[in-house]
Amino acid sequence: MFPLVCLGLLLSCKDEMIPLPPEPDVQPSVAVEAGRVTSTSLSVYVTPSDALSCAATIVRAGATEPSAAEILAHGKSVDVTKPQSEVKFSDLESATEYVILAAASNDAGTSPVERISMKTGEADDPEIPEGPEIPDADFRMKGTSAYGLYYGEWGVAHNYGITVTDVVFDDYGYATGAGLAITLDLYGSATESPMNAVLPAGTYTVDPEGMDEEGSVSLTSEFSRCTFIDDEGRESGTELITDGYVTVDYVAGRYTMVGKFMLADGQSVAFVYVGEMDLTNMSGVLGCDYHVDADRITTAVYLGDSDGEGLDNFYLQIGDGYLEDGWVSEEGFVFTLDMFAPRRSGSGELRLPEGDYVWGEYGEFSIGDYYSYGAYHLPSMQMEIYWESGVVHVTHTAGGYRLEGSFVLYDGYELSFTYEGAIDWSNQEPVRVGEVLDAAFDRGEGVYSILESGFESYYLTFVEQTTGVRARIQLFDNISADTDDPVITPGVYTAVPTEEQAAPQTFALGTMYAGFWHDGSWCRRKNPESGLEGEAAVTGGTIGITSAKKDYYRVELDLTTTDGAFTGVYDGFLQLYSGEIPEPVGDLDITFDHILRAWDFGEQQNGAVRYYGELADVPFEGVDRPADGGAGHSVIWDFYAEAGAQRLMPGTYQLSNSKTPGTCSMQQTFIRVFDKFGERTDVTFERGEITVAESGDGAYHIVMDMYSAREEHIVARYDGAIDFVATRASAVAAPVSHKGLAPAPQSGLTQRWKPIERVAAPDKQALSGRGRVTADGGPGRYHRGMPPRQRQ
Repeated sequence: MFPLVCLGLLLSCKDEMIPLPPEPDVQPSVAVEAGRVTSTSLSVYVTPSDALSCAATIVRAGATEPSAAEILAHGKSVDVTKPQSEVKFSDLESATEYVILAAASNDAGTSPVERISMKTGEADDPEIPEGPEIPDADFRMKGTSAYGLYYGEWGVAHNYGITVTDVVFDDYGYATGAGLAITLDLYGSATESPMNAVLPAGTYTVDPEGMDEEGSVSLTSEFSRCTFIDDEGRESGTELITDGYVTVDYVAGRYTMVGKFMLADGQSVAFVYVGEMDLTNMSGVLGCDYHVDADRITTAVYLGDSDGEGLDNFYLQIGDGYLEDGWVSEEGFVFTLDMFAPRRSGSGELRLPEGDYVWGEYGEFSIGDYYSYGAYHLPSMQMEIYWESGVVHVTHTAGGYRLEGSFVLYDGYELSFTYEGAIDWSNQEPVRVGEVLDAAFDRGEGVYSILESGFESYYLTFVEQTTGVRARIQLFDNISADTDDPVITPGVYTAVPTEEQAAPQTFALGTMYAGFWHDGSWCRRKNPESGLEGEAAVTGGTIGITSAKKDYYRVELDLTTTDGAFTGVYDGFLQLYSGEIPEPVGDLDITFDHILRAWDFGEQQNGAVRYYGELADVPFEGVDRPADGGAGHSVIWDFYAEAGAQRLMPGTYQLSNSKTPGTCSMQQTFIRVFDKFGERTDVTFERGEITVAESGDGAYHIVMDMYSAREEHIVARYDGAIDFVATRASAVAAPVSHKGLAPAPQSGLTQRWKPIERVAAPDKQALSGRGRVTADGGPGRYHRGMPPRQRQ
């Protein structure tokens, strides 16, 4: 965390009172005074004079100290419109010497660097400041820590969620002993700076009737609660707060809070807290202009004319933070840019054309214009936020590109970034299904279910393995006389728009919901060389079905798709399954020699002792995929041993749903197969067992012998030691986590956050093959990650 503290972004906030510029040739200066000290934070008071900009940073004593220019470029900014500002540096190591440095500048030059040495406090036995008396109550608490979130505007007020607790947490964020945690949903005036939010002083009172449409309540009951933690750090109960108040004072960075509340069970709780409280900005606005020096690229993908609009699509995630599988893995800002340019000619170097890429409302596309939609991730936020308008200016340089982006946010402030360097575009232009005539399908199967409307639904899949062409059709029919052995009625099946219009001997057209959820009937083609797959929605046609003997069918497809005609025949045995099944992988016999993780979950509620392991046959990147991004296997084992077991005991573990001693879990025992493109297939099992034996040196000899729903015989072997690491995540009771007590969004709360709208980040492993279809099956457009307000 320390490097992130040192490399804070420079920002300059707007203010109603803009100071007069310094007199010409007047040199700037800056003074630094020591402020508050805790075991993990230091603060200083910075006083700039005759300055247009000012910043401060921190380094460990003895480390290389940055120059004034480096401090101004990368340090924490100081508001030059104020006589003095407090600057806080958090997430520091306890009992450690640091040097805090500050510099200022104006048009006449740059000040000398001012420095001050400070040392963080000891970690053990933090001093709890004396505060007001705790009101009388059934439960009384003197808080030792407080933290929270600033949600932004709601109605006439601004929403703050805070948690005050006396629970002590270990280095992993788990409670180590007993205590209380009081979480409050508060409403007050706007904070001056969302990125450095402060809970307004005043008295907040519970309104038992809850929030009204204007947001004119100061404390709601619906999302306020008291959590009780037992001596083992486990949650022993939670009660909603139904009545009461909290009084808040804030002076020089320190809060004083006194609260008393009635709980839903009729008991009362009171607390006092004196100390600091950080509020994470979840508002979707910054409250100031902000500039990012982008130096990280998460995703750079060329998708070609994936939407059939005659435009090339370049998809870029860039910033000073980093996303991993759509989630923030390194703090910072990440800009998501979906950019369109005129279709390139030839097959030369992939290069984003120069020009201005202007953010436009969804649907505003025309050949020759540049458009972009996107979002940015706030530091530490698992969320996306959308801008009001903006532009990215692209120029080519000797080293690759220079990108200059400027975006107007919903509060009127500007978020900007610059990037200079190479961009290595991954070519993931989707394969076109195109026109398919007279396909000879050599594999066919189906999955059936009964709809609430009283009809049977069949998802039939047909594959021509030599060309990679496949069709997945949703048929509707009357319910079979024997639902355990369904029979498809011969005849000619005609199209209906969706499942809602299902009738006997019909099939559903292809539809897409929320920009990525496919339903109905679709046709696909996969390129065996690149692994990329194209798709086209079925838009009409007929399907003829005949059957000469039971379970053998001749299926003739005479369809139209968004890519043209699609015809083909399947003639043969058609296996029908009662549930979704993965792609076939064939019989497997694999020896595993890499342990990805092995956990001892301890005694469960039924007395069984649970042991969980993940193993691989090739080196893995973490536990998610082969390190080289290619082919490999991993196996997941979930054992339930006899009560009192101190290790995974020898014996035979039968596949079962019971989770009783002597079984392995049917839900959590399976194998993952990765092809050469890194595409994953998870294969679960219908029956089988795992035999565990021990050798004299304490090593295990484990053989898994299982059968899949396709009757594929899958054997997995392991020989060697396994160190099952004890974990707190026992089903008996787990210690509560620091994060679990935080004022995270409750059910329905996300609908109240304003003005932001959020959506999960696009999956960089699934950007290719994006379809283009609307709910009625006609041509359309969509993008993964499209803002909800634009999808509507």
